[in-house]
Amino acid sequence: MKRNNGTFVSRIWERIRGNGARQGAFIEGLLSERSFEEQLLKERARSDRGGGTFCMVVIDIPLPRGSTAHQQAAWVLASALHDRTRIIDTKGWFGDRVAVILPNTAPGHVGKIWNDIRQLFQKRVQPRDADSPLKINLTHEIYVYPSDGAGKALHEATGRFRSAAE
Repeated sequence: MKRNNGTFVSRIWERIRGNGARQGAFIEGLLSERSFEEQLLKERARSDRGGGTFCMVVIDIPLPRGSTAHQQAAWVLASALHDRTRIIDTKGWFGDRVAVILPNTAPGHVGKIWNDIRQLFQKRVQPRDADSPLKINLTHEIYVYPSDGAGKALHEATGRFRSAAE
């Protein structure tokens, strides 16, 4: 039996992208906090071994945690991240915020990626029948590993991950 490899590979990638436990309600494409931190540790090891860098954007949704509005905004943000980032970019929960790891991305290019994500989010979060525009001001931090505060954030993440595993 001959298989269409393109379709088969696509289905596998979709399973990988959607696999794993999610925080709160199921949000397609966002890894759980633990899974994200595991990937962060792997990316750090890869960068340390090869002498490379990676960038990480940590995004805060300024709405009450656990509220319906927060969950809906997280869905929209996940969609914008999915559409604007590459398959090799890891997206997930980092504590109670959403983060994306951007391997092999120049620090100067991250600002453009962030602006694209923010614009997509803002465009999609608008209710179609709203008279006045809805404005959710996402806040973010950009880290460059091995410089900036990425080492500190990574250390904190590693500490949480290790204490949860013990």
